[in-house]
Amino acid sequence: MAASEPNASTRRVRVVHRVAANVPERLTGDETRFTQCVQLLLQNAVLNSPPGRTVLARLWALAPADVPHVLEATETSLCFAVSDLVRG
Repeated sequence: MAASEPNASTRRVRVVHRVAANVPERLTGDETRFTQCVQLLLQNAVLNSPPGRTVLARLWALAPADVPHVLEATETSLCFAVSDLVRG
């Protein structure tokens, strides 16, 4: 997530990261694609936030039973959200 930091600094936007305790230490998947998606979301949030704002990036996990729209989920799902907070 550090790739967006220089841009955030230049734009005077603070980026705060929160990783929930339920996120597994090891993940299986396409690391490059995941990184690209996270970086794009952060870069867009920074670019679209006015100077002096704080962007909150959150990552959490959902157990298969907590994903109702997937009928036969057998793996943990990762959720990532970026939001613009009030000045801070």
